Amino acid sequence: AGAPKGLKAGREVQHEDAEGASKSLAAGQAQKEEPRPKIGTPWQIMLALGVLISPVLIEGGAVIGAPAISWSGAAFLPLTLCCFLLLLLCDPSNKDAEKYLVSLYALSIVSGMVTMMYVQLVLVQLKSSTFTAIIVPLALAMCALAVLYFLILARRKIGDFARQDLKDFVYKQVFWNGLGSLTPIIYLTAESLKCFLEHLGESDLDILDSCDGMYFPQTSICFMFVLFLTARLYFIPLSPSSYDSDAIARFEDIDLKLKSQALLFSYIFLSNLTLFA
Repeated sequence: AGAPKGLKAGREVQHEDAEGASKSLAAGQAQKEEPRPKIGTPWQIMLALGVLISPVLIEGGAVIGAPAISWSGAAFLPLTLCCFLLLLLCDPSNKDAEKYLVSLYALSIVSGMVTMMYVQLVLVQLKSSTFTAIIVPLALAMCALAVLYFLILARRKIGDFARQDLKDFVYKQVFWNGLGSLTPIIYLTAESLKCFLEHLGESDLDILDSCDGMYFPQTSICFMFVLFLTARLYFIPLSPSSYDSDAIARFEDIDLKLKSQALLFSYIFLSNLTLFA
């Protein structure tokens, strides 16, 4: 009598183990079948067009000899940078997309460097030496490539987040908050664009005399938005320390490094408000 009962108990244990293994296998398959967190292709195409708008206008205006077009491209530069920052994180776990993103950014850098050389050496014919006209664009291009290198490193670290953390980051921070941050930049840029287009056919000096009071404050505050977006997307998610809202509001129990960064951001914000006003 004892043997059949033991045999029955053993079968029940085996049945429970088999059910547990099948549930674990099903859960693993469901996790594998779940698509990786990413922003849809239409949104990525829109951001890629935003990346191209500034260099196309700057270089096109330089080639056809229309300073107003080139200045319009310069006004779109903060928007272009924000679009690229967002485009990098649309699919952070996709390592194969890096080569296309780097190629797009590198093409913009090289074409911008060549345009700067062309404008200074051929069109404007500045009194500065040929050496200066070549070294300055090269130095700016090297700095831009160095920034790209660190952005790619940050992208790879973000792509290694846990599935749920990566999902929250892509859909909340990149999509909703990131795309929403483009609205004030577009609004401010439109004001400068309107002024530049009203002075088509005029020289650089005449355009600056008419639009500098609008262009420079707009550019300054838009670059401040670029800085805030960079901190939100690339620095805060990778910060080793996390603080709750109470500690931030009290400005206590926070390390000195973060306090210094907060003071620097506050200074930049107040300076831009003063300039914009």
